[in-house]
Amino acid sequence: MNIEGQLISLGWSIKTDFFEKNKQQLDIIKKQLLDVDLREIGEESLPEITKLDETIKPYIVQLYETRNVTAPKDKETSSNKPHLYRLTITDGHVFQSALILPSLKNF
Repeated sequence: MNIEGQLISLGWSIKTDFFEKNKQQLDIIKKQLLDVDLREIGEESLPEITKLDETIKPYIVQLYETRNVTAPKDKETSSNKPHLYRLTITDGHVFQSALILPSLKNF
């Protein structure tokens, strides 16, 4: 399997011109990809969330924004417990929301 195929199987969705410019080994390319904005090199890969219940395919996304929705906007660093974080993630083209839920020990 070529480098592009290996990265796709890991969840990366990268424009083909990136591979034409970068002919290094897989480990070197993966390190470079971690330092690049997906808006510059990424292909649209996230599915339309309203059309599926779950996915088994891995996706590499970039964290765009984090917000603690249990705290007031002016005091997001407060120590309110439990925390509930809303994340905005992107593949470089599509933005979607995700939640980090606290563990519920009493249930």
